[in-house]
Amino acid sequence: MKKVISLIHLAAFIFIYSTDANAQTKMPVCGWSLPATDAKSVFKRQLADKRLRQYIAMNQQQDADTLYTLPIVVHVIHTGTAIGSPDNPTDAQINAMIQLLNNTWRKAGTPYGGADMKIQFQLAIRSPQCGSTSGINRLNGSSVTNYSTGGITASGFPGSADQVLVKNLSRWSNTDYINIWIVNKIDGSSTNIGGYAYFAQYNDAAIDGIVLNASVVNGTNKTISHEMGHVFELYHTFYDDAFETNCPRS
Repeated sequence: MKKVISLIHLAAFIFIYSTDANAQTKMPVCGWSLPATDAKSVFKRQLADKRLRQYIAMNQQQDADTLYTLPIVVHVIHTGTAIGSPDNPTDAQINAMIQLLNNTWRKAGTPYGGADMKIQFQLAIRSPQCGSTSGINRLNGSSVTNYSTGGITASGFPGSADQVLVKNLSRWSNTDYINIWIVNKIDGSSTNIGGYAYFAQYNDAAIDGIVLNASVVNGTNKTISHEMGHVFELYHTFYDDAFETNCPRS
C-alpha cells in the first residue's frame, strides 16, 4: 500500500487537475480541513512527514512492476429513498466511480495524465467475517438526528449530524478496508462540498476513510481520485505555510 515515490509523482496530477477543474466548472470543493496548529497536531504531522521521507530513502529500488489491489467498502447512507434516488446511487454508478478511480490512478489512457501508480481498487469480495459480499452496504440514516435534513458534518456545522454517529451505522476495519461513506449532504449542502478524507497520520478508526456527497458518485466526477490522494498522505499541491490561503502557484 505504500508506493510512496510514485504517489508523490501523482500528487501534481490529482490535485492540480482537481483544483483547476473546480475553478472552471464550479465543481464541489474538497472539504479537507486546514491543518491544526496545536503542538500535538504539528508534532504528528512532522513525524508522519519524517517517516515518509525515511521510507522513500529506504525503498528507492523497490520493484516498479508490483501491482497492489486494495479492497474498498462503500457505505451508502441514504434517507429511506429508493436505489437510484439522488442520495442513494445505484450499484452501476458506484462501479463507474471506482472504474474512474482506477483509470486515474493507473493512467488508463491520455485523458488521465500523471503516472501509473501501480495501485488499483476494487469493491471488497469478502466481509470482515469472511463471507461473500458485494462491497456495498446500504443503510437508512434517518434515525440519526439531523441527518435527513442536514447530512453529515466533521466540524460541528449547525443542523448536521456528527460524522461519528453517521459512520457508526456501518463501518468495517480501517486496517483491512478503505471505508467510503456516501452521504446525502455535507455541512448541509448536497453540492458545495464534494467530499473529504483523513490522512493516515490521523488513523482514528471511528472516522478514518472517505466521505463523498452522493452528487459526485458517477463515472465522470474525479472527486474520488482527489480524496483518495489524501488517504495516501498527499497534501493539496497549493498547500504552504500560510495554510492554503494563497492561490495555487503557476
